[in-house]
Amino acid sequence: MRKTIFMGSFPPPYGGVTVKNELLYDMLKDELPIVRKRRKFTKVDAVLAILFGHRFILSVGYTEFLVLLSSIMAVLRPKAMSRSVVMLVGGNLADVLGDDAKKIACMKRYRHIFVEPVGLLNRLRTMGFDNVSLFPNCRKRPSMEYGELREDGAMKCVFFSRICLQKGVDLILEAAKALDGILFDFYGPVEEPFQEDFLHAVDELPNVRYMGEFRGKDDELFRKLGEYDVMLLPTRALTEGVPGALVEAKFAGNACVVSNTAYNAEIITDGEQGIVLKENTAEAIIDALKKLDGDRTYLDELRKNNRRSAEDYCLDKYVEDLKNALGGGNYSTALRAVFFSRICPEKGVDIILGAVGGLEHVWVDFYGQADEGYEEDFLSKVKELPNVEFKGLFTERDEKLYSLLHGYDVILLPTYHEAEGIPGALVEAKIAGVPAIVSDFRYNAEIVEDGVSGIVLKENTTEALAEAIERLDKGRELLYQLKVGAKRSAEDYYIEKYIPAILEDLKE
Repeated sequence: MRKTIFMGSFPPPYGGVTVKNELLYDMLKDELPIVRKRRKFTKVDAVLAILFGHRFILSVGYTEFLVLLSSIMAVLRPKAMSRSVVMLVGGNLADVLGDDAKKIACMKRYRHIFVEPVGLLNRLRTMGFDNVSLFPNCRKRPSMEYGELREDGAMKCVFFSRICLQKGVDLILEAAKALDGILFDFYGPVEEPFQEDFLHAVDELPNVRYMGEFRGKDDELFRKLGEYDVMLLPTRALTEGVPGALVEAKFAGNACVVSNTAYNAEIITDGEQGIVLKENTAEAIIDALKKLDGDRTYLDELRKNNRRSAEDYCLDKYVEDLKNALGGGNYSTALRAVFFSRICPEKGVDIILGAVGGLEHVWVDFYGQADEGYEEDFLSKVKELPNVEFKGLFTERDEKLYSLLHGYDVILLPTYHEAEGIPGALVEAKIAGVPAIVSDFRYNAEIVEDGVSGIVLKENTTEALAEAIERLDKGRELLYQLKVGAKRSAEDYYIEKYIPAILEDLKE
């Protein structure tokens, strides 16, 4: 595989874009042939990469520059664009593109675009993009849980970003004047035009400290932030994507008080993980902090909820999607297939065992409870196949289940079970972004769209299943497209989508 050029800046300085780029590069470098600059990535570097590069990861902080660069690439290197991916930082791509058909067409040339907020993902899809997926501003999974709950003592608040008016620092300082019983610590680089006013305010307020720039990362960073109760981000920046400080606050177990700006209300659920201010004013911040300080039980509940939500921002949940988009990931290894249902002949288990016996480059794991009258025969067949393993019954649900399934390339269900309805395994696989190969039986062809989120067998036979599996094993680009389609189709299976209609019916 030819080398991939990582087009983006790395620390120092430490910021949302550079930290994310370093995390991505560290995760990819041992598994893909990838190169990067050891310094700040400049416009000259971008031009040279465009002229001579084969494949790119573009991860730059300025959307306008990205769109301009893409317009140049569309003329000079359209084939390179079709091999490259964009890691979008920030949330204003839809606004920058507007209704400019030429710019939109240029961005659609990329093999794939990964965006941070769900709201932006949905906007781009309504604009006709079918090459976009979610890749939040992630962090490495911590080695332990941080954020010890405290029943007494002064409440401690932290600001952890660029110190400037755009981030709402002046509002926090104004609130601190009225809350002398609450402690406020600021971390981050101070922007020059605001430096004098900020440092003067810090000197004047006994409950406010400037702590400089924190250079630690991962567990060291989460441990430090875990010393605080509340993360503050009353930002005014309309171009915010998924602020790294809010993600790090989740891992550290901080409750968050944020403005209702950009995608903040998507990242922090009001009343569950923190408080989303109805008005971005010092008075609103004062009211929110008084509420939290006066009700420590409520504060602790917000902290626990926010820590639980960190699971959605773990890098290991998404990096395989990026590797697959680049033609790496599991592409150089065996195709990993999974069966996740009751183990019996009518679920198509014998069809699977017969199909994979001659496919040495395919590995199949079986999860489930074997029927009593079939268990001995099943285990005997598994024992004879070196590429098949019985894993037993998996009892975890939700995120742990999705994480397990996400490690596979495809789920198999060539069922002919007469009582089959909507198999839960197919729904769970969608949420995990795993396409399916299924029989054209009962409602399977309704759940799995052939060629979009999986493959529907024309004949439910060993030969047909083996052919379909081999097709995905040899056609990894098709496999990747089906993974994207499966993940996208999961939107129709989240319970939250249907609760309002049920509640409305109950009222009647």
